[in-house]
This record gives sequence, structure tokens and C-alpha cells, in this order.
Amino acid sequence: MKSTVFVLLPLACVAGAAFSQTIETSREGRSDLPSVVVKSSRLVDSKQAVPPSATLITRDEIENSGYTSLAEVIQKLGFVNTRSGLVGSRDASFDLRGFGGSSPDTNVAVIVDGIRYSEKELATARISSIPLSAVEQIEIMRGGASVAYGDGASGGVIRIVTVQPQADQPLSGTGSVSVGSYDSLETTLGLRGGAGSVGFTLDVTESATEGYRERSAEDFGSALAGLSWMGSQVLAGVKFGTESSDVQFPGSLSLAQFKANPRQAKPTPSNVGDFSFFKRDLTSVYLRSRNMPFDYGVDVSRRDQSRTFKDGNPRGQRDLVQDQVSMFVSDRMEGLGGVHQLTLGAAFEDARLDSVGLFSFGTFVAKGQQKSKAFHISDDLAVSDTLRVNMGYRLESIDQFRFDTDDSGFNVPADRETRRNIDLEAYELGFSRVLTGSLTGFAKFNKGFRVPNIDENDPTSRPSPATFLNPQLSKELEMGVRRRVGETEQVLRLFKIMLDDEIANVNFTNINLDKTQRLGVEMEHSAALTDRVDLRAAYTYTDSEFRTGELRGTRVPLVPAHRALLGLGYEISDRFDSEILFTAQSDQRLGGDLDAPNEEGKVPGYALADLSFKYRFEQMKLIFSVNNLFDRQYYSQGFYNAFAIFSGVEPVGVYPDPGRNFKLTAQFDF
Repeated sequence: MKSTVFVLLPLACVAGAAFSQTIETSREGRSDLPSVVVKSSRLVDSKQAVPPSATLITRDEIENSGYTSLAEVIQKLGFVNTRSGLVGSRDASFDLRGFGGSSPDTNVAVIVDGIRYSEKELATARISSIPLSAVEQIEIMRGGASVAYGDGASGGVIRIVTVQPQADQPLSGTGSVSVGSYDSLETTLGLRGGAGSVGFTLDVTESATEGYRERSAEDFGSALAGLSWMGSQVLAGVKFGTESSDVQFPGSLSLAQFKANPRQAKPTPSNVGDFSFFKRDLTSVYLRSRNMPFDYGVDVSRRDQSRTFKDGNPRGQRDLVQDQVSMFVSDRMEGLGGVHQLTLGAAFEDARLDSVGLFSFGTFVAKGQQKSKAFHISDDLAVSDTLRVNMGYRLESIDQFRFDTDDSGFNVPADRETRRNIDLEAYELGFSRVLTGSLTGFAKFNKGFRVPNIDENDPTSRPSPATFLNPQLSKELEMGVRRRVGETEQVLRLFKIMLDDEIANVNFTNINLDKTQRLGVEMEHSAALTDRVDLRAAYTYTDSEFRTGELRGTRVPLVPAHRALLGLGYEISDRFDSEILFTAQSDQRLGGDLDAPNEEGKVPGYALADLSFKYRFEQMKLIFSVNNLFDRQYYSQGFYNAFAIFSGVEPVGVYPDPGRNFKLTAQFDF
């Protein structure tokens, strides 16, 4: 494509210029030259160490923002394309680099304290049980990261680090109470403390809301506890968590119903009483080195969750157990061209799903399992004070198994066992180069993969019931420059992703698409305009389209070509802050609209404004926020169903987003 050449050529020239010039910097400047790729073994501990493709959100930024939920912070501070979850409003769907049409939840790895929260089913990573008071920092890595995290990181990684228990820490705590529109009420309590070499944390959340739409009430509760022991050369700990939610489903609306009343629930009699009840327990154990010449770490976790639901005609239950073990060792050595930080790692996962689906025409029972073992190696090489090179390789072996029982008569034989083993590779190579005292150029190439999960291999929703879908393979090239002067920072990134066998759902059938691509530009700017006024701005252009097949040249569903953000923060006084935030995005092709080149409809573009005020007392903060200030009626998700005509309903269904809503939050420290 000619546009590809024109977009990548200017940055290729910048990269070439970086290699052609010699720049003298101080020895101390080496620590300011960041890695180019995400590493599973190490946390980013400063803004200077952030990879150019990443965004680091610190605890101070979270506290100063006035935002009150983890999803809101990721969306507004991290500029991540965020959509409300379809199974309750608390957990959002995050899309990095334009994977909205092929389930963004399966292309973005969400990692919490080294544990993967991304599900091995078509479900949103549930992170709403983590209160903001428990978050130490958030790293958002854009672009493929399969070397570090394997399957399901084609779009990027969101890595959340919580506050760790500290030994000899006096007992302290935080609490909050929030009231808002739609009879919403949320309370949180967090405790921290320690004695001797032992520390503990405890976080509890309770919330309830009637929801923006009819029949969209939601009740939620969670508790998270951690206990740690700190020795002279080791840090060890255990964490326990439990959460539950009870959600009513309002369902989708036709376009006519949306225009008449976006707050109504789906009027179809079979959808009355739709619900989801979710329960999850989490246990994890970790071990980390400290004060040693090399680093090592081990994480072991189990997530045991169950969901009972009714969604129109189908009702059923799904039970999922996921076990994870990951470990790494990292050491520093000099020679062979510079200073190397070598990391060796291994990861093992085992996910087991039992599901029962009850339909009017029959019952489907399925047992599925996905096991994987992976080994990876990476080298972070400081060649000089002005040049840093990263390289890595991963080999992952995946076993998939299903046993299905079907008494509907659609599939013969009724009982079927299917299994396979596949070996997949990922690799990456990147560099960063100091161009001037304030300007750094960077580039990276990576090859990654995504394996169809247990849901996507369901025999009732794929063309050939006795087979598995092909793995999704990706190749990505990224180039860019970053400028940093004091507190002012600008970043420009250009990227191109080539995808083979992208996995998507079309008319309730999971398929491998023809070859697709993403070509994009990302720009970010942050600066202090005056002592009291701060500016944040970001823009993303994403050209997502098919490269082959009858849809060649048409765009991939649910990927807006343009997204923009503009935020102005004003410090009214030493205690009183305010912010107004504008966000906008262009239209999108309807989800599932892949039967023909001509589009059956669009998700219209929209622009929103949010306003917030924050007042600080000695040990308390009051936060008042207004989202969707001008009460825009809009929807960010709409789907096309070609089979709807056979049931006499409209083929386009949309899910309205909330209108203007208010929230008042009181936060206490003690």
C-alpha cells in the first residue's frame, strides 16, 4: 500500500540519522535511555525508564487525578480505547492498536502483580475488585509483547502493580464513600500495616447501582488480603481474594428503539429476567529476591470462578479454573559489545472449563482444557551511553482439548472428543538511540501469536465442529521519537501490524479472517502551561483493513480511524483543583458486519466532555465529577446479525452508553 511507504519513510530517515551521528552524553545519562520492549521480570520504577511505546501512571498521578475507578484511570490518563462491559458496567473492555472487531479482551494481556487476569474465554479481565487506593502504578505497553507474555498480547499489555505489604509499617488506612446517578453507592476500605518482618494489606469494596438503563441493576462485593515476609535477601508473600457480582442484562436495542428511548431495556419477552451471577476466588504466592547481585522471582496462582446466567433463549452455567506458574532469573554482565541484562523465564498455565448451555432446541455440555508451557530469553544490551538494543525469543507449546455432548441433533455424533498440540514462536528486536539531549529515537520489530481460546473453539460456534481454529499470527514494525524537556514530553509513534488468521466472531460463528492489517500513528503531548494550568493531549489514527479476500480494502469492524483527547487541569488554589476533559472518536463499522464489502451500518462517531473538581482537607478529599457533561446520547458498540431476519427482528443491535451522570466521592486517610 502506498500510504504505508509514505507513513514509514520519514521515521526511517530519523532512525538512519540516529545511526549516522555521534553524540556525547555523560555516563549518568545511560540510565535515562529506556528499554524498547516490555519485560515481564522487571517493573519500571521511573518516568525516565519508561519504554517509548509505554505509558507509566504513577501513584501520585492517580491520587492527583481525581478519578475514582481503575478503568477510568486507564482510559483517561492512559488514553486507552475503553468500552463498557456487556456483562455489567464495572469491568471495561480495553483495546490497544485497533483489535475491537476481533475481541480486544483476547488481544490485550492484563497483568496484576505478575498474575495474568486475562481470561481463557471470551470475557473481560475483571479488575474492578482492585480499589484505586491499592494501586501503586500502571504500565500500559502498546504493541505486541508475546515474548514476555505469550498468547493474547498482540495489541499490548496493561500491567497493574498494587501496594505491597511493608514490614514495620504503622497501621494506616484509607476509606471512601461514593454516591451518584442511578442510585449508585460504593464504599471501600483499605488497611496497611506490619510488625517485625511481616506486613499485611486488606481491601474491601461494596457497590450497588440501578444502572443507566431499565433492568441494568448491579450489586458487587470483593475482599483482597495480602501477607508478606521480608528477609535479608528474599521477599515472600501470599494473597487471597474473593469477589461476586449480580447483574441484570438490559439487552441490545434496535436503532429505532435507541432513538425513541436509549434507557429502555430490550422489550422481547424472552429477555425479561436476563441476569448474570459471577463468583471468583483467587489465591497467589510470590517470591522475590532482594539485596542480591542477581534477580529472581516466582509467582504461583489459582483462579476458581463460576458464572450462572440467562441471556434470552440460552441459560446455563460456566465453571473455570486457571492455574499459573511463572518464574524468572535475571543477571547483569559486561562484555560482548556492552553491558547485558540477561533474563531467562518460564511460564506454565492450565485452564479447565465446564459449561452447560440450555436452549429451547437442546442442551450443550462441554468440557475444555488448555495447557501451555513456555520458555523465553531476552537481552537488554547497553551498547553505549547513547545506544540500547533489546532482543528476545519465546517458545510456547500449547495443548487444547474438548469433549462435547449435544442432544439438539445439529451435530453428529452427539459426543465428540477433539484435541491438538501446537508449538508457537515469538521474537523481538528493538533499539533506542539518543539523538540530542532531549530527543530519543526508537524502533522495534516483533512477531507474536494468539491461540483461539476455549470459547472460540466451541463446536456450536465454529464452521467445522471437529476441528480447532488456526492460531492468529502477527508481525509488527514500530518506529518513533520521544522528546522530553523538564516536565514537558512529546511522543510520536508509527506502527504497522500484519495479521494472518485473525480470529473474529461473525453471525455467532468464530472464524479465521482473511489477512488483515493495522497501520497507525500515535501522538501524545503533556506540559505545564503555567504554574497552575496543565495540558494533556493525545491523538491516534488507525487504518484497519483486509489485505486479501473479497473484503480486501474494507475496514475491520469496531475500530475507529480517529481518536483524540484534550485535558486541561487548573489549580484553583493550593487545595482546590479542577479538570475538563474532551474526548472524541470517528465512526466504526458494525461488529460482525463481514458478509460483504458494503457496510450494513455504522457506529456513529461522538465527542464527550467530562468535568471534575477536587478539594483537599488534611486527611480527606472531596471529588465531584460530571461525565458526559452535555448529555450526549450515543453508543460505542453496535453489532450486525445477518440471521436476525429469520426471527423477524432488526439485524442491527446497539448497546447505549450512559448519558450525563454525576458522582460525589469522599476519601479518607487515617
